[in-house]
Amino acid sequence: MVDDEIKRSKSAAQRAAEAYGDAEGGRQKLIAEALSTHRKKQSVLSDLDDETRRKLAATAEKLLPKSDEDEG
Repeated sequence: MVDDEIKRSKSAAQRAAEAYGDAEGGRQKLIAEALSTHRKKQSVLSDLDDETRRKLAATAEKLLPKSDEDEG
């Protein structure tokens, strides 16, 4: 389920970049759409119970690369 959401988000981002990339003010439109998508996704996360949220955070920490700040 999460993988499908990620794929749809990437697809939406690609469509937005193509649609707004060359247009006048395209950067601002792209940012606005990204913020809108982010707000919609946040509501999904806010519906999670505490245990599921902890599991999701632990999984994300394992999967995402550490930044230089985290290693320092």
